[in-house]
Amino acid sequence: MGHNEKLQLRGDYYNQCHELFRAQTNQQTLMLDAMLEIAGTGREIKILSVGSGLGLFERPLVLELSGRGLISQFTGVDINQEANQLLRKFLEENVQDRLHFEVRDESFENYSTGDQYDLILFNHVFEYLSAGQERWLNKALGMLKPGGQIALYSPLRDEINFYYAKFQEEIFKRSPYFSADIEGLLNSLAKIKFEQQTIMGKCDLSLIARSEMDPEAMKLLSFLCQIDAREMNSEQLYEIRDYFLGVEADNWIAHPTDLYLIQQSA
Repeated sequence: MGHNEKLQLRGDYYNQCHELFRAQTNQQTLMLDAMLEIAGTGREIKILSVGSGLGLFERPLVLELSGRGLISQFTGVDINQEANQLLRKFLEENVQDRLHFEVRDESFENYSTGDQYDLILFNHVFEYLSAGQERWLNKALGMLKPGGQIALYSPLRDEINFYYAKFQEEIFKRSPYFSADIEGLLNSLAKIKFEQQTIMGKCDLSLIARSEMDPEAMKLLSFLCQIDAREMNSEQLYEIRDYFLGVEADNWIAHPTDLYLIQQSA
């Protein structure tokens, strides 16, 4: 296995890093509030979540909507089989008798269904689809019921994503797809109408402010950079840590996201 492959953040360690990171940011709470306002319209809906993973966002969303009687079906699609199994277990234990659900072990690119959805969710995953984003957007639009919409959360190319972008471009030779790219794509497609709003979250960096780079600090740095930081030397790790701690005062960093609500034009 080459060095670049060792640096890839994946498998169970990715899941651990993701869960820890989510506990350090209020972005998910703000995103959930926005989504409940959109989805809680008074009628039962069917939701498809692309790249659902562990369901750290989807779990509270489905629980709240099912408690209100506002969801009839949930489908998750992800290539991470370990994460999928954990999401299935959660759904079986919590909403088995309230709605129909399934979690599919496959990519969105390969996913096919006869179902149509009221809401298709891309929660910071659209940028990970293979090249040809217009194709995948059109595929999602084709799965919508009349009046349905896509909710697409996209990261900004800002301070918190500096090393993510740097390593993706320098190590993995790919250019990340940020919110500005989404906006440019949507503006180029006349048949699509959309609304955009910025959700201003923040991330607590206290774990990496400690004097030692312990396992929790390593997980947080790994997720911030989207690489396996355990494969980096101490000099590199402390350089990255010092960058993040130097962006803002009081051991936090701005963690915004853009939400695009997308529909087919009538």
